[in-house]
Amino acid sequence: MRLVYFPAPICMTEGGKDVRKIQLMYLLILMITLCGCGKKEVLVQSPKETLKQEEVMEITLFSFTHTGMSTKECFLYSAEQTEAGIRLYTEELFSGGVIVDRIVEEDILKKLGEIAGKYRLDRWNGFDKSKKQVKDGNTFSLSITLADGNTISAHGSNRFPDGYSDAKQEICELFEDLIDQYGNQEVKVTEAVTEISTESIESQIDSKACENQYGTILDLNYELIMAGSEAYLHMDGTSGIGEVIMNSDEIEADTIGYAFMDVNHDGVTELIIGSIDGERNGKHYGENIYSVYTYKDIPYLLLEGWSRNRCFLLEDGTFYIEGSGGAMYRMLENYVLDKNASQLSCKDIYFTKEKDESFEEIGFYHNTVGECEISVSEELDEDEFWSKYEEYGSRIISFELVPFSMYQYVGEQRNIEITEDEVVSVEWITKEQLENSRIQSYVADSSQPQVIAALYTSEEIENLKVLSLAYEEVDPMGNAVFSTEELYHYGDFGSDDSFAVLLTMYGTIPYYGISYETADGKTHYYGISESGMDGSAVLVKFQPKK
Repeated sequence: MRLVYFPAPICMTEGGKDVRKIQLMYLLILMITLCGCGKKEVLVQSPKETLKQEEVMEITLFSFTHTGMSTKECFLYSAEQTEAGIRLYTEELFSGGVIVDRIVEEDILKKLGEIAGKYRLDRWNGFDKSKKQVKDGNTFSLSITLADGNTISAHGSNRFPDGYSDAKQEICELFEDLIDQYGNQEVKVTEAVTEISTESIESQIDSKACENQYGTILDLNYELIMAGSEAYLHMDGTSGIGEVIMNSDEIEADTIGYAFMDVNHDGVTELIIGSIDGERNGKHYGENIYSVYTYKDIPYLLLEGWSRNRCFLLEDGTFYIEGSGGAMYRMLENYVLDKNASQLSCKDIYFTKEKDESFEEIGFYHNTVGECEISVSEELDEDEFWSKYEEYGSRIISFELVPFSMYQYVGEQRNIEITEDEVVSVEWITKEQLENSRIQSYVADSSQPQVIAALYTSEEIENLKVLSLAYEEVDPMGNAVFSTEELYHYGDFGSDDSFAVLLTMYGTIPYYGISYETADGKTHYYGISESGMDGSAVLVKFQPKK
């Protein structure tokens, strides 16, 4: 203990008695002060105070939604107290994964109340922040109803309240355990519509004739599925199955299937390739569509779906597409195949878009011309937009599919050569890898977070260029259209060469890309992006704006 000395004031008294009294008084004050300070420190560190800050919240409804850069980061978790018990609902939003919707006996709400108390989620109430300039990334939405009627509501787009990461981790761990315990993959089927439609279609369609008609397409998809992730090459119409293949170590021939339907009753049978979600009475069913083809002398690709562009068949034979361009952008599209047509026509498109360049406010719009342009659209209120979302969701039907594991492959016997023009590949590399190599590089964007895309080619190409991209639209054939600006001209590029581009990823919408010419004189255009399934680097084909 440190000794503290207080000098006594000088006092001219007889014998020094008053001086000693004053010294004793100062010593007594010092001891009282030190004891008092000690008591205060003990009170501040009291465990009882800590426990008060972690009281269990009594919750009757809990809903947590998160969207991110990959499909694994896009989910909805909820639990609600009902008269029948606690209703557990989970959904993997864009991957077509496990859906749980059932009454459970486990006291989920109590566990969620403990998490809410531990991280003081009540302090999140009213949080509503976003980074306006970021068009993609991560978003969250939290809604809690307490037993006393009070509510907690919080929303964020690339901005998060204190303690978010730890709280999110515990919430996800809890629900992931529940999904493992209660998970099911029951097919959502409009029973009467699906069964009647299937019987009607089967009675009019010769499956063997259709397999011959669409044989090259079926063979191609079969080859890709059976080859697995190591041999996958992207081709038009294969984005959806490509995501499945690249995210699996297994051969997915039992989870991907095909069906033949005359969707518009014009006598021409369409080919639909999609995800198999479940089995009923020995038949396989699904609703998530990867590609649709019609036939006019040759197969025509009508549309293709993937994790951020989910396609479905509605009960009236039209196609519904749910598109996501990141945190700010959503699209609900409804297309019809007119009789004897080789491309789809837009019935309705609903979309969100920033009202001006300030990014301060998002608007909700609708038109029938199929363009995401405010100038040709009517503005809606937010409730109308989400009401349409619910309506379309209720009209989705499941249909019977034949697994590719049951497909009779013909292949080379058709005597038709299938070629692939994608000779350039890409992968992410680290700064250290770049510095320790002799790879020539170009800095397209130095903003953070910066990534490095290394390019390689399997054959000689010419006029390799680095491009700046600006998204414009999707053409009637489903191809993304970008305007381009040349940033750097590399020139001739061979199989012994390598080249790296340093750029910034602002989301899955490409902001940078490449173009090159092959020996046949064709120019090819690709955006540099990342896989929505595992985050790996990918080249995405696009059409340049003319």
